[in-house]
Amino acid sequence: MRILLAALGVVLLSYQAGLIEHAFDRLWRPENQTSLGFRLGAPWPTLVAVVEGTGLASGDRLMAVAGEPFEGTAQLDRAMATRFPGDQMTVTVSRGGESREVRWRLGRSEAGEVLWTRWLFVGVAAVAMPLLCLVIGVWTAWMRPRDGVAWLLLGMMASFAHALDLGEYASSSMGMRVLHSFLALAWPVGMASFAWFFPVTLPLERRMPWLKYLVFGPVLGVAAAVGTMPYLEHAGSMGRAGILDGLYVLLGLRLPVQMAIVSLFFFLLGWKAGVVKDPDQRRRIRTTLHGSGLALSPLLIALLARIFVGVESELGLAIAIVMMAGFPLTLGYVVLVQRAFGVGVVIRQGCNMR
Repeated sequence: MRILLAALGVVLLSYQAGLIEHAFDRLWRPENQTSLGFRLGAPWPTLVAVVEGTGLASGDRLMAVAGEPFEGTAQLDRAMATRFPGDQMTVTVSRGGESREVRWRLGRSEAGEVLWTRWLFVGVAAVAMPLLCLVIGVWTAWMRPRDGVAWLLLGMMASFAHALDLGEYASSSMGMRVLHSFLALAWPVGMASFAWFFPVTLPLERRMPWLKYLVFGPVLGVAAAVGTMPYLEHAGSMGRAGILDGLYVLLGLRLPVQMAIVSLFFFLLGWKAGVVKDPDQRRRIRTTLHGSGLALSPLLIALLARIFVGVESELGLAIAIVMMAGFPLTLGYVVLVQRAFGVGVVIRQGCNMR
């Protein structure tokens, strides 16, 4: 079992090392990082988030890149791979039913002027937190190889390492992009699954064992479908425009669905804290609740400030992510100390016998 775990740990850490490399790729040589000037969205392939000064407009429909009919983002990747800030870019768009060719000079991306706060944010979000999650997950499963909850924690930590989607992996392989896209969507299911089984299963699990599949199955299915978007957009996308439009609708529901499932994590643990009779199990549940709430609250505050107030600070986010370290540490602790709590039960029983 531990040989399998060691191999899995090497695969996970190697995969994460590849993501780390690509996350920092845009920071090593900021003077060469080029901004395309627009982003594609629905209805596919419509231009959204257009940069001023390009001559493009939100709502334009991309028809051709450098004179070649547009088929997928692979064309944009190839065009940008040989261009630097100041080079000319040419696309053909459809606007108001008319086709027009637009030329502009490419500018620097946001990474072109890198502040120390950006290095700090990427270092914490792309390196420290993911590696901490993987190390805790692998170490917990290594220490308790026959404990199903420890393996469930490993799976949750492997997905939670992708909770912070930096959107900096465009230069990585397609397989890495698809897997990262899926995990960045599905990590709340790992949290809720852990709460479902830790430290004991829900009382209704015995009566309705199918309920967990009904709750988590559709979410995982949608995450898997949306996770394929990098592949669907890459080549031959014009024949899949209808599928992509539907997936963009589902992607728009990402944040509320994820927040609902994270809330389910706390709801399930709170429910168990009220119904579980064993005092040691109840103490472990409360430790998980308090540690998780304290660790995740700063990130929730930063997220709400960004959504409702428009305040966004990479330094503030980095601090919130550092606070998040308490989440995997808390979960690893409550799983590993199960035996210690068992000793406490034995001591109390011995005192009662006296």
